[in-house]
Parts: sequence; structure tokens; C-alpha cells
Amino acid sequence: MNKIMIIDDSEETRGLIKKSFLKNGNMVLEQPNGTNAFKNILKEQPELIILDLNMPGKSGIDVLKEIRNDQRTVYIPVIILTGGEDFNKIQCLEIGADDYLNKPVNINELVLKVKNLIVRQNIVKGLHPLTQMPAAPLIEKLVRDKIEKNEVFVYMYIDMDNFKKYNDVFGYVSGDKIIKLLSQILKDIYETHPYDYFAGHIGGDDFVVVSGYENWTEIAAEITNRFDIESKKIREELLNEFNLKEAGNLPFVVLSVAAVTNVTRNITNYGKVVEIAFEVKKYLKSFKDKKKSMILMDRRKDPIVKE
Repeated sequence: MNKIMIIDDSEETRGLIKKSFLKNGNMVLEQPNGTNAFKNILKEQPELIILDLNMPGKSGIDVLKEIRNDQRTVYIPVIILTGGEDFNKIQCLEIGADDYLNKPVNINELVLKVKNLIVRQNIVKGLHPLTQMPAAPLIEKLVRDKIEKNEVFVYMYIDMDNFKKYNDVFGYVSGDKIIKLLSQILKDIYETHPYDYFAGHIGGDDFVVVSGYENWTEIAAEITNRFDIESKKIREELLNEFNLKEAGNLPFVVLSVAAVTNVTRNITNYGKVVEIAFEVKKYLKSFKDKKKSMILMDRRKDPIVKE
């Protein structure tokens, strides 16, 4: 099921498009204007956006610029809708629109354009097939861009302790419940931290969060606290499902969150970020029989730190 967002001030146009895409098994989100559109795009992270060019208040051009200027949304395909005579095709394509249609909309053409764009985009950006989160290439690009722009950031490498044990005992399908749990938690945090927050799935039980320095502790605590509570519920469900009355040697699945920042370290390349994160993660992994998740920031300081 694909999540498609329609941003159009015409209720009639939204209704027509929504009806067609719901019929094809998609989830459809509606925005009646451009004013709060970008905030909701960050929150919902749709697979594709259908954007009207001319709306009162914030125009489609302005919304398109916001989408293309933010690393969390730059990869989302955008189809522009316009009345025709007022359509600046060149400007929209220069900003980064993927396609366009004139009104009145030919629904069959729109459905095909949407389908083709989503298929192609998923291949290009490498979404993880299980969680539909940005995978390693986009994570790396985001961090490289921040380094090049001298932006302050915190890189959190999130790894699950004891996850393999659950796969061995319950099988991969049951183990995926825990992967999906963490994925959903990371997606939900877009609601409380819609700005300066990015989450991706490297693969397996390894995830990455990139945030600002001021809010990283709050974000990390929100992730670990919720995961510890909800993963224990899944643990009990699996024990009951597999008729294992005694937990025995089954450990708790907890998180090791290894945080790295360029506030204290002179980071000039992505490789160093990963290297430091792995050092911190290795230390966290040395604590055995953990009952709850752990968070640790690399506090070492380089001789020369960027201003």
C-alpha cells in the first residue's frame, strides 16, 4: 500500500483523485492548501505528492521548494497539477518536479504516472523492503551534506542486543515484529520532532537517526523508553504464541544507541562518523544481560574542533 498526499485547494479535484487511488488500494492524505503542507509531509512521509500549482496563501511553487530543499523529503516524487494557461513548466522542472498534468486531470494518465514514479523511485533510493525507510545510500548522503555545509549534527547508530536469539527461537517472521516496532517508533517521532530529525534503516537490526545537538537526548530517550516498554509486550506475545510458559534463558531485546557529534569531534568525512559510532557501539555491547536500552555519546574531544 502506497501513501499518497494530495495538496490542492479544490475539494472536487481532491475527491476525484482520492476516489481513484483508494480504489487501487492506496492510502490517500489530503491537504486543502499549502500553508501547513510541508509540516504534514515531514510527519507523514508519503511515497508521492500530487501538488496543485496555484493555491491561496502558500503556492505550489513555494511548497515544492521546501520539499526539494530538505534532505528528509528531497527524494519524494512530486507531480504538479495546473490549470494550464498559468503553468510555468520550466520553473517547476528546474526546482525539481518529476512530472506535471494539466487540469482537468486525466485520472487514468495520473494513475499510471504515479505508479511508474513510485516504482522507479523505490529502486533509485533503495528503501528497505521491510520497513520502507531510507536505506544506507540516502543516510550517507544526508550526513555527507551536513559535513560539507558545516552543519552541527548528532549521528545515532541504533543496534538491537539479543535480536538474533529471537530469530533463532521464534523464526524470522516473528523476529520481524520487533524490527517493525522500532521502525514505527522512529517514524512516529516525526510528529514530536518534525524538524532537524531524520531516521533510516541500514539493514537487519541496524538503524540510524540524525538530529540536531540540542534535541538529541530527548529523541534518544523517547526511542529507548518506548522500545523497552513495547518490545516486552511483543516478548510476552511470542512466549504465549509459541506456548513457552517459562522465559528461561530468553533475554530481553534492548537497544544500544551509539551517538557521535561534530560538536566535540573534528569530523571531515562520513567514514570517521561510522568509525567512531562503531567504537561506541562496541563498548555498549560489552555490557551483558542488560534489562533496558543504553545510550552513550562519544565525549572525546579532538585537539581542533570546528567553531
